[in-house]
Amino acid sequence: MNIIEAVKDMSNILNPSADALRKALEEDYHVIVGDKNNYGYDMLTYDLFIEDGVLYVGRLSDSSKDEIVISLEMAAIYDGKIIDMLWSSYLSGKDVFIIDTIGHMHEAHINSGQFTLDTIKSELRPGQIVYLNDTYSNPHVSNHPDTKVYIEDNTDAPICGMDAVKTAVETVVNTKIITNKNAADFTILILPNVTKAPHKKFYEWLDDSTKDIPVVAETLTKKKMAYKEPHKILLYWSSNVVMAGLFDPNRAMYNAAMELDDAIKSYHEG
Repeated sequence: MNIIEAVKDMSNILNPSADALRKALEEDYHVIVGDKNNYGYDMLTYDLFIEDGVLYVGRLSDSSKDEIVISLEMAAIYDGKIIDMLWSSYLSGKDVFIIDTIGHMHEAHINSGQFTLDTIKSELRPGQIVYLNDTYSNPHVSNHPDTKVYIEDNTDAPICGMDAVKTAVETVVNTKIITNKNAADFTILILPNVTKAPHKKFYEWLDDSTKDIPVVAETLTKKKMAYKEPHKILLYWSSNVVMAGLFDPNRAMYNAAMELDDAIKSYHEG
């Protein structure tokens, strides 16, 4: 059976919400999400389900006219709260929410690449999200020491600003946001949306090579901050995230989380 025929037997969530999605998933249903195109037709993109205590999100684009394929892209130990995060950061913008009340998706082929679901689960830690990329290389998992981060907000970054940074931080294991700047290991400084960055990076440490970039210097002055030593202020180039998100929001979220993970790794390596 193909996905188009299968959804004809399924039920729509008429009033989508984080609570409605959570209820369906906890009742062991697969939930398919998507958008309506310009002609009003449903474009089905992702399938969400819980298996053995793990929440999985997989794309449906590898499906064919004869087979439904769920290619896994994200996994996290399910605790209920993760639905609120996914809802606020991405899912609330979707048009279509379909519950597989019949059970067709339980028979779908799950493409997890070279890893079994047991292997993926064994890599997970509570509160962590593991992203699997398109080629299904090793899940990007780093067991950092406990890391405390303070985020310096910026009203000049209304898009892909504070909420986007919070979402990225939540994906990095053993890392949490605190409100006491002095107690933080380092500060993430959000740069304005209108900034034209000299590169395509999302994150970059403030050091001798970056402190004199005009927008960086201006933002530091505005925030009454100063460069004192490396690995104390991590620059967040929100304009690069905005541009990347216009072309591929899922990839932008993935890259933001992975770049932050790499930055925290470099912090602990000194």
